Amino acid sequence: YTSSWAMRCPLGQAGDRLWVRETWTAAMHDPKGPADCLYRADDNRGVEDLAEAKWTPSIHMPRWACRLVLPLVSVRVERVQDITEEDAKAEGVERISAGPGWECWMGYGPSSSCKTARDSFRSLWISIYGEASWDANPWVWVAEWDHVEVRK
Repeated sequence: YTSSWAMRCPLGQAGDRLWVRETWTAAMHDPKGPADCLYRADDNRGVEDLAEAKWTPSIHMPRWACRLVLPLVSVRVERVQDITEEDAKAEGVERISAGPGWECWMGYGPSSSCKTARDSFRSLWISIYGEASWDANPWVWVAEWDHVEVRK
């Protein structure tokens, strides 16, 4: 007996382009695109009247104001505990230090450091979703892109 099931990834499929929403504000009246906007994530020192800017939350960002696009290269499903060392690094866990023959990674729970990026990812997962979630080993979507397109 063989069982198979298919489910569409909510992020899309390979070849799709995901647009990134950011907290933003218009830098001028009647903005027409990203060049006419300021983004909270940037260093906007020196911009006049920034303290009085009315920031719009990312959830309300219109498509025309988007400056970051992620071309989706692949999508797959795997168990969270199957994450590899390289995939954990790609998830963005923070390396604390490295020396000849050793690395040290951020611990996101009671432990302040981890020996591997995978252990660091595990501690981050548990800090967000709880130990029971890690132990349940849920299926997760893995979306990969190889570069970020920046519109100006």
